[in-house]
Amino acid sequence: SACKAELTLSRSDVDRDAIIAAAVGPTLIGIAQVSSNEAGCFLEKLFVDPAHMGVGVGRKLFEWSVDAARRSGATEMIIEADPDAVPFT
Repeated sequence: SACKAELTLSRSDVDRDAIIAAAVGPTLIGIAQVSSNEAGCFLEKLFVDPAHMGVGVGRKLFEWSVDAARRSGATEMIIEADPDAVPFT
């Protein structure tokens, strides 16, 4: 719940951006959001529930994000990372 505001999607996010969710059954375990505008293409969100880290969920969400950026016509994606985030492996 410490990151609830950062991970909450608005109606405009859903209408405007490319978004995907990862789930196990009815349980949400990850999310990714990619936005594109005149300023560039941005990885807005990439989150994996800590209990599901280390099994490839984040990698699949990141690969989807790269594909979403390419589909939007981007040749690069801007990522602003939390310095305390768990590193990709």
